[in-house]
Amino acid sequence: MSSWFCGNSHRPTIVEWVDDGELDVGLVRTPLLQGTHASLMPLEHDEFVAALPRANPLAVQPELKLASLASESFVMYASGQARGLRAAAMLVCQGGGFVPRIAQEAVQIQTLLSLVESGLGVALVPSVMQRFQSPKIAYRRIVDLPPSARTGLALVYRPNMESAAARRFRAVAARAFNVLE
Repeated sequence: MSSWFCGNSHRPTIVEWVDDGELDVGLVRTPLLQGTHASLMPLEHDEFVAALPRANPLAVQPELKLASLASESFVMYASGQARGLRAAAMLVCQGGGFVPRIAQEAVQIQTLLSLVESGLGVALVPSVMQRFQSPKIAYRRIVDLPPSARTGLALVYRPNMESAAARRFRAVAARAFNVLE
């Protein structure tokens, strides 16, 4: 039986479901902060941008330095279910010389953006999320983002136990994202 799941991980994680054979293939955000016997096929490479409430004074600036976010309240990825994104975002902030003041946590990126819309704080989100425009959110490029602060999207699968359907799914994903297998 072939199956796949898309989304941020829950307990157990998508990676664990693939490792355990409960899923043939999963779609995950990287970086991952857990070991796996599965393989990753990177689909998309991305970097963080700042998502700010439109009313925030920083929203008028065309781009930002990390240090300009130091005094802001943050909405952050939940430590239990979105460990990789949280760790990457925390490292970005620490690279800017501060530890973020976390006002609220969420698992899904869309939920973080809803919290930003409501004015609860700023967030670091993958730049691909700029596709989701809102009159209440301003996205700003961070000019001093370290190269190590990359995020991405990847398929996780078990090549030694891959079903025909999972192989076809992986091939379709590779074509859709212009990835060489």
